[in-house]
Amino acid sequence: MNVKIIHLILLLLFLTGQSIAQEKMSLEDCIAYAHQHNLQLNSKAISNTLLKENYNQSKRNLLPSIGAGTSHGMNFGRYVDQTENKIISTESQSHSFSVSGSIDIFKGFQKQNLIRYNKLRLLAGLKDKEQQQFNIAFEVISAYYDVQYYQGLIAITREQLAVSKMKLDQSIALAKTGKIARTDVVEIEANLAQEEYNKIDVENRLNLAILQLKQVMNFPQHEKLLINYKTATLLTDEIVNENSVKLYEVALTHVPTIKEGELLLSSSKKNLAMTRSNLLPSLKLSGSYGTRYSDTQKDATGNARSLRDQLKSNANQSVGLSVSIPLFSRLSGRSEVKKAKLNMVLASNELDIRKQNLLNEIVATTQLATAYQRSYVQAIKQNEAAKLAFEVADKKLKQGLINIVEYYSAKYSLASSESRILQTALQYKTKARLINFYKGIPIY
Repeated sequence: MNVKIIHLILLLLFLTGQSIAQEKMSLEDCIAYAHQHNLQLNSKAISNTLLKENYNQSKRNLLPSIGAGTSHGMNFGRYVDQTENKIISTESQSHSFSVSGSIDIFKGFQKQNLIRYNKLRLLAGLKDKEQQQFNIAFEVISAYYDVQYYQGLIAITREQLAVSKMKLDQSIALAKTGKIARTDVVEIEANLAQEEYNKIDVENRLNLAILQLKQVMNFPQHEKLLINYKTATLLTDEIVNENSVKLYEVALTHVPTIKEGELLLSSSKKNLAMTRSNLLPSLKLSGSYGTRYSDTQKDATGNARSLRDQLKSNANQSVGLSVSIPLFSRLSGRSEVKKAKLNMVLASNELDIRKQNLLNEIVATTQLATAYQRSYVQAIKQNEAAKLAFEVADKKLKQGLINIVEYYSAKYSLASSESRILQTALQYKTKARLINFYKGIPIY
């Protein structure tokens, strides 16, 4: 009985897992999944953790360094007793204890600049991760819309196939009564076969698009991926017209790759300051405390002095200031300064390249968005005309006023206009999301 209950529970868990696994994913679900499972993002997160540890350690470097030590020794034969400062030949044992510490008083503000440098590198790493997240999200958006496009094409081809099958049945009946020629039936059968081939071709393309989406998401290849399908249409409030120059000015204030470039430039300036500090003198404060015990030390009665007494009487302390002045190191210090300056110029040039690329992307995106918008509006008009033309062609075919070739020409024009609506709508939606990103509007 217990075994049957266990089997029933396992079956229910399996079915539940299957239903969860087969839930349709929205675009936001796909993006969230990709962010969670992307290996490059995981590597970037680990790199940022290392940068954070570097930053924290640079702050801890302001603290003094403290160390403690102890030693134990056994002496045989003749040796100098450090306690009595005389030569003896008695076997003895001794212990010593010490504590020392030091702190940098002045080091050309190198440690302070290192803290700022590591902080800027950490912030730059975080911005780089944000940019990677956007890049992955946009790849998912493009792949997701590709899947939706082929899903829409399949719906169109199935609808066209259903019309052709119905027309074939009607034509066979009309051919039997002699109202149309047998050649018309053959022509319809040929077109039907072509449409079935087109349907298979679109299904293959859909499978490839789903495979591409899985790869972008890092989704298991052996599992089935189902996504929500919605008819691609554009609402009036979705139509946006953006000035590329103004959009660029807005994008400069928040796009992660630009902010990363600015942070890297600032960090290169701090690196230059750190390098220059190596040419300055440094001042260090140090101190120590030590004591020792030896079994050769005797009191006035000739007995060994106690450990407590020796540790107290043998204690020694020291405090010191040390100054280090770099005089000549084969000009390596000045060479490092020169390289730091060049790295700063290089970072500035890299930032200019990023800004130039961003402007080019924005100009291209806004132009394509406008083009897709106009194409979509025209495709709607063309579709309305194609629907009317197909209805007229269908009536004329029934009246024998046109042949089957002219009928299928109108039918294919209608299918073509529907696919263009689908394509231009999804193309525009892709660019519109990119424009929203440049405007600072979340795209996921």
